[in-house]
Amino acid sequence: MTPLLLMLALAAEPLAFDLKPLLAVGREGVGQKEAAAAWKKLVANGAPALAPTLTAFDGASPAATNWLRTAVSAIADGERAAGRKLPLDELAAFAVEPKNQPAARRLAFELIAAADKPAADALLPKFLDDVSPELRRDAVAQKLIALGDKPAAADALALFGKARDKDQVEAVAKLMPEKPDLTRHFGYVTEWSLVGPFDGPKASGYAAKYGPDAGFDPAAKFPGKAGEAAWKPAQSADTYGEIDLARVVGKHKDAVAYAAAVLVADAATPCEIRLSSPNALRVVFNGVELFAQEEYHHGNDHDQYTARGGVLKAGENVLVVKVCQNDQKEPWAQDWKFSARVCDRTGGTLPLKQVVVKAGQRQTVEPGAVRPKTAAELDAEKKEKK
Repeated sequence: MTPLLLMLALAAEPLAFDLKPLLAVGREGVGQKEAAAAWKKLVANGAPALAPTLTAFDGASPAATNWLRTAVSAIADGERAAGRKLPLDELAAFAVEPKNQPAARRLAFELIAAADKPAADALLPKFLDDVSPELRRDAVAQKLIALGDKPAAADALALFGKARDKDQVEAVAKLMPEKPDLTRHFGYVTEWSLVGPFDGPKASGYAAKYGPDAGFDPAAKFPGKAGEAAWKPAQSADTYGEIDLARVVGKHKDAVAYAAAVLVADAATPCEIRLSSPNALRVVFNGVELFAQEEYHHGNDHDQYTARGGVLKAGENVLVVKVCQNDQKEPWAQDWKFSARVCDRTGGTLPLKQVVVKAGQRQTVEPGAVRPKTAAELDAEKKEKK
């Protein structure tokens, strides 16, 4: 049921509650007393209050969402205790409408699953292309079980295109007769230009400004921590796009490096930039900072961070990632690396090409394409082997 239909339903059948105090609740106890009173009245209305409460998730603050979530649970518990059935058809209509708030849709689905698992299972195929990560994941999990150990190649390929979570993508890939391109599936950026290191004593580099902060000019050179620093090309051969800065730039502490990538899109498209790194990061996309996180050596998980609000423009787009290292001496604190991918809001790939920038020339390549290594890269590998 769309929000408009719910509003019309409410207008036809007024209920004895007011959601405004719940939506107005703030931090540090602001509005708590009024919210508590409104919460009791809301829950007392029972099942008819479920749809408007779920609809109110849209645009609600985290504090308000907590109140709404507990209200939904209390209403459902009350209906079960009274021996009354929940409005499953209404909840299903809400859950399958992609315009509704994702967390509210998920909650509606959970109510259905608790009351009638076969009904919930019947809904899952509708979520295979869903914008909600959780609902899509459940749908892929169901389909993965149905495929069995030896599915038809076409069926495995179709499910591979639906999967977004790393574990599920890898599970489906194992069922495919031909090894799929996971790098391209996730949209990892593999072609970069790197420059550094820059000196950042006592972890000051995160806040400091260096030459590359002015923008990406592949011909520019800067005073660096180890002498003159110039942009140099680097390609990731890792399935998940990892760039090891300690190997390419050098093993430095209290240091900063920059990675720039040029991406080509055919048309303007909203996008997300998802990153993994054990180091502090700043992300600038087309001249706008989309993300900043100053944490050091706290893990390096898949899709650890998400920079939202990006928009690819038709033509060339420039992504710059600033990666900062601190001065911790422990063995586990020596990693200086990152990976980044550009995707849609579901984590799905976008039709992008990448630009290799070297020796003043630009070459547009497909994502993950293997290119000949530069003389500098071959020389670096020889030194590393020695």
